[in-house]
Amino acid sequence: MRRSTIDFFGSGWDLSLLQGTVYIGGYITRDVGAGPEDWELKIPRAEFEMRGPTAEEVMEGTVDAGGSHGMTTGEVICPTVKGIVHVFDFTDESEEVYGALEGDEIDMLGSSYMVVDIDEEDEEVWIAKLGSEGYVWLKTGGEYTVNGYTIKLIDVNLFEQKAVIQLFKVGETTPLAEETIGYRVDPKDPSKNVMFIYKDGEIVVKFGTALVGAEGIVEAKLIIGHDAVKLRENRSFPWDPDYNTNLLFEYDEVEEEWALGEIVFYNNVVFDDTTEVFGPNEAWMLYYEYDEITKERAHYEKGRVVFHVERTETVEKAAGERFDLPFEGQPSAKITVEDVEVAGMTIVIGGEEVQVGQEMEFATRVPIPEDLAILDSDVEANPDYYNYNLILVGGPAVNNEVKKLQDQGKLTTDIAGLRADQGVIEWVEDPWGTEKDALVVAGGGREGTAKAVKKLLEELDAMME
Repeated sequence: MRRSTIDFFGSGWDLSLLQGTVYIGGYITRDVGAGPEDWELKIPRAEFEMRGPTAEEVMEGTVDAGGSHGMTTGEVICPTVKGIVHVFDFTDESEEVYGALEGDEIDMLGSSYMVVDIDEEDEEVWIAKLGSEGYVWLKTGGEYTVNGYTIKLIDVNLFEQKAVIQLFKVGETTPLAEETIGYRVDPKDPSKNVMFIYKDGEIVVKFGTALVGAEGIVEAKLIIGHDAVKLRENRSFPWDPDYNTNLLFEYDEVEEEWALGEIVFYNNVVFDDTTEVFGPNEAWMLYYEYDEITKERAHYEKGRVVFHVERTETVEKAAGERFDLPFEGQPSAKITVEDVEVAGMTIVIGGEEVQVGQEMEFATRVPIPEDLAILDSDVEANPDYYNYNLILVGGPAVNNEVKKLQDQGKLTTDIAGLRADQGVIEWVEDPWGTEKDALVVAGGGREGTAKAVKKLLEELDAMME
């Protein structure tokens, strides 16, 4: 005899290691008299409601009654959720971000992807996987191999922020294609960053930026995606047929194009008689566990449903080889040794010798001279600073030196036109006529500037290796 007596409902759990928000409604099944060790999860097929614009909003004219799904905005109504509903929201109302545009990078399901194409009319989106590095730096003539193809940088223009690339099959010398990517490529829209898309996203190359490297040679940052797939409204997810996708589109009035507001994954199968359930594309695992059995109680109250979220990577290194932690952006990492022959060894992290196998948390601090960082008002008060190479941090709204360069037309990017979460790194050659250069690190808002600074530090670190 089976009976389902214990219901559980998630209400938008949002975990630091679990990208997106997950809603879960299901229950635990058990045999009469069986202990918690024999109880099992049951997750029904997903059912959830989406909220579009209210009648009042439509009557007031604040939203368009048309659009995708007969609505322009959507929201998961969690109290009625059954099954598993995993939501990735790419909008930010406070910053007027309508969603991810074509060419934008998005994080979901534990990985990074590039939005290759948005077709709101047919309710389809193409996304491509990004490599483990996410991007590569190449000098003219440099090559990068991925997914059976070689990408070669033929030319890069620092001032116009664009590049010419060729695509080859690995081992062949005849190019399959040659394209110009980046800005000022599309004569109808010079500000658009034109991408290279080969065979429906088998290979996707996007221009990131161009900088003068440590050797004085111009290098281009290329963001490379591969193995693009099509996500279709209420169709099965190509990488995990147990889940369907629901797409929500928003019209970006600033960019005057459709944006991907949300991707919702929901299970289309029943997960029955099990103790564990994997999320879409095995991004996480939900499992039932119990702490103990209390025989004196008629009902067991120790059973609960928990998330198991873990990032692991196996690294094989010989003695003396460099070891980089694979937990970018995480303050701590757990390292264990699988090979008993080297158990008990120590490694050096940030100058500190650490015993392998224990959990380590570390940070490296670099002292900054007091006179290294100055204000824009200091530069204006003392023009002698123009006789130095300067790094200008912050957009034109907060940095007068950046505003001057923008007003004088010496920047290729309209920084004021960026979204608050978008940043840019741009090299300006001899802007003051003193044979000294400026490196502008700025964004449309604080978040964008912070991202640009982080990228610059990462790229400088990569160049030093």
